[in-house]
Amino acid sequence: MEETRKTVQELRKITEEEREKRKEIEFQRDFLLKLLGNKMKESEHISKDLKFSGPVNYKTEEIVEELGKFILKIGCFDKYGEIISGSGILYGLSSDGKSIILTNYHITEDADLSLKYPCIVVYSSDPTKGFTDFYFAEPIYYPSMVSLDTMKIIDFDFLKLEAKFKFNEEKEIEIIYNTSLRISNYTPRICKNNEIKIGDEIVVLGYPFAGGNYLIVTEGIISGYDGDFYLITSAKIDRGSSGGGAFSKSRGCLVGMPTFVIKGDMESFARLINMAYLQENYLSKIFE
Repeated sequence: MEETRKTVQELRKITEEEREKRKEIEFQRDFLLKLLGNKMKESEHISKDLKFSGPVNYKTEEIVEELGKFILKIGCFDKYGEIISGSGILYGLSSDGKSIILTNYHITEDADLSLKYPCIVVYSSDPTKGFTDFYFAEPIYYPSMVSLDTMKIIDFDFLKLEAKFKFNEEKEIEIIYNTSLRISNYTPRICKNNEIKIGDEIVVLGYPFAGGNYLIVTEGIISGYDGDFYLITSAKIDRGSSGGGAFSKSRGCLVGMPTFVIKGDMESFARLINMAYLQENYLSKIFE
């Protein structure tokens, strides 16, 4: 009798745990359906070599076509059930073969780590036509290489894709584990310090709130430097653009990552994290 009672208790415990996991998944599903307006389609991944290798003076549409697919929409759930949205850059692979996304620390800072999947990453194989692929992700840290304090000050962080998911005809989530997002054998090339010039034209790609589910493109110049790890740009950047990519039109390399806007009395300028600084001091050591 006692053994039967313990078995029943264990079964109840397992059932309750499964129910809580289900509620979490359903909560994320409902939010996504609302966020995306039920506009979802199957992925058609494009895998081809990037053409960007030297100073050529690329057209804006060429940068969008070749590099827009590396810019992703990010959303992290906080403990109140709200979501902090932004953008991210597909950067590389972890040691266990999972995709790593580079984004801003202020997007992931309040993510509820008690959730099995605190963040969602959304990808589009054609950023001008809406989203095609959906992933669960979680923040990943490299404490031996960079402290959380440094990441917070500079405003950068990493997400690791943990699973892909899709919606079936009943709008239920089907999870596909052990998947990675690999577009091609390349990721955007980071500009070197000697390739960054004040006055250079740049193209900024991201998912600001104004654009909804579509990649938004703005243009400007590198207006100057702000300390060791920031660049100032005249390109328009809005909420949600954070974590996206700013690319050099002359070289096609990744100049910076939008972080926030500096408001003056008359005009506003945006800050970009200097990717050359980030690469030299941290990224090259973490991802050798």
